[in-house]
Amino acid sequence: MTLLPMIVKLAAIAVTALCAAVLVRRMMPGPVKRFALAAGRGEGTEAYRPLEAKELWKLVIGLFLVTRLLIAAASLSYAAATLQPGQDLWWNLGLWWFEYDSYHYINIAEHGYAAAGEDAKLIVFYPLYPLLVKLVSFVITNVYVAGIVVSNACLLIAMYFLVRLTELEWRDRETAVSAAKYAVLFPFSFFFTIIYTESLFILLCILCFYCLRHSRWLLAGMLAMLAALTRNQGVLLALPMVIEMAASQMGWPLLREKRFREWGRRVWPTVLYAAMPALGIGLYLLLNRIVTGDWFGFLAHQKSYWGQTFGFYADNLAEHMNRALTYRRPLFTTGVYAPQMVMFFIGFVLLIYMANKARLSYLLFSFAYLIVSYSASAMLSGARYVSGMFTLYMFLAYLFGRMKMSNRQYVDWALLFGLLFFTCVFGLNYVF
Repeated sequence: MTLLPMIVKLAAIAVTALCAAVLVRRMMPGPVKRFALAAGRGEGTEAYRPLEAKELWKLVIGLFLVTRLLIAAASLSYAAATLQPGQDLWWNLGLWWFEYDSYHYINIAEHGYAAAGEDAKLIVFYPLYPLLVKLVSFVITNVYVAGIVVSNACLLIAMYFLVRLTELEWRDRETAVSAAKYAVLFPFSFFFTIIYTESLFILLCILCFYCLRHSRWLLAGMLAMLAALTRNQGVLLALPMVIEMAASQMGWPLLREKRFREWGRRVWPTVLYAAMPALGIGLYLLLNRIVTGDWFGFLAHQKSYWGQTFGFYADNLAEHMNRALTYRRPLFTTGVYAPQMVMFFIGFVLLIYMANKARLSYLLFSFAYLIVSYSASAMLSGARYVSGMFTLYMFLAYLFGRMKMSNRQYVDWALLFGLLFFTCVFGLNYVF
């Protein structure tokens, strides 16, 4: 291993170790009490009034339309600029957006999973998103349009509840609206609009946390199960479920009074709710068993077709740096290896900064999400995976909310430039 990859590996280990130490310190002493939110901006302000639903929907729809139209304009302009003689502009634009996994999800929605042949590898894609596309296609007969409708509807609803969740945590309108703004300005947020699982996954995660914060354990468990049927990181929602249930201190007085039977009757149902994300993964494994005859059939296809196995995240990052140095395709490094390395370190630095400013459930979910996402060897979609971590936008909103307005405008313009730039790079097949 050469010097720079070794430095990246050591830096990755160091930043995760530091983050882990900070989070462990956060839990001590009095772990149950410290599950709650440390004093934050506007915390405890009795007079705070959340945004009216009508006003919030106007803001959310406005942010959605402006950013999605800018993405459409950028992709249309580039498609026109690269149009070859005899090509149709709209066909060229359609090919721009229906890339990579989009084809696979449409294939599953139209034909289901295959036990053999070329399409047998599609078992690696989780079933909930293509199932929703299939259901919507009964109303919207064009399955491609149905996929676009599903993704964008999920994004709109996710933006609404992201504002509500952020309001709940920091009781500040500007921070709450900024969280939704950063979600749609994020340089890889175009994935929320096309036929990918990102928008559905982020919606289910946000709704799960929203239900947890209102002590609706059963509904939170059902949403977490659906998230686990959308992407493997959904199973990680079991962690915040356990934390929030413990933070509610349910049954602690009964334990102190040694009334164990009453405690068991009260607590065991919530334990079952917390196991529901694992049930989602179990249903996916059952699907593997039915289709392939092997509970873990997807692992063989991941390894043989995509070259992916589960590895040590720091080794994977070192390999990313090694490939960035040795590949003679600058756009590939620009669209793949550089962003996913940068996003890893940004994610953990943000976690360290937010250690005493956010609830422990958000922090530990984010920590586990980053580690699991970057543990896939031969990974090409690290930046896209990070875009599916909704806490990123809450943390950015909190961080940038402490900056001067003039400086925040520079942040907005920089994010918008990144969004349009990586939209074009995606069209060149250098973002995955």
